[in-house]
Amino acid sequence: MLKINLEKLEKMTSHGEEDDPHRCVTGNFALYSNAGTKSGSVVYFELEPNCELGNHTDSAEEIIYIVDGTVEATIGNERDQISRGELGVVPVMEHHNFRNIGTNTAKVIGFFSSPNIVSTFEKVFMPLNFREFDTTKLPPPKISG
Repeated sequence: MLKINLEKLEKMTSHGEEDDPHRCVTGNFALYSNAGTKSGSVVYFELEPNCELGNHTDSAEEIIYIVDGTVEATIGNERDQISRGELGVVPVMEHHNFRNIGTNTAKVIGFFSSPNIVSTFEKVFMPLNFREFDTTKLPPPKISG
């Protein structure tokens, strides 16, 4: 069995540029083709209160599960809240964003229908200065501690 402990997954923190202070996310892909999956992938991320992931598209359909907290999900022109224990679906290549509207850290798992994902963001992420995140370019996930 392929198994990843999300509490030990090495996570990176990325943020927007100086004029974009509310864009800040901590997380990483946990399962994807280079980790050994054949038909799906999983991303885990956390958003502090008032922080957002940023508007982007994904190359595969995504099912979001809120582990903890409450986020505002904007998918295309639709905006709704999704809270702990709830699932949501983001269609393939639909512009979307998640923003923590709660008072504690929002913890989110995204399940994708493909082992390889390309996420394309409208704005650059720092400190790595990237706009596109491609799992085919990632090594197998590192587990800390």
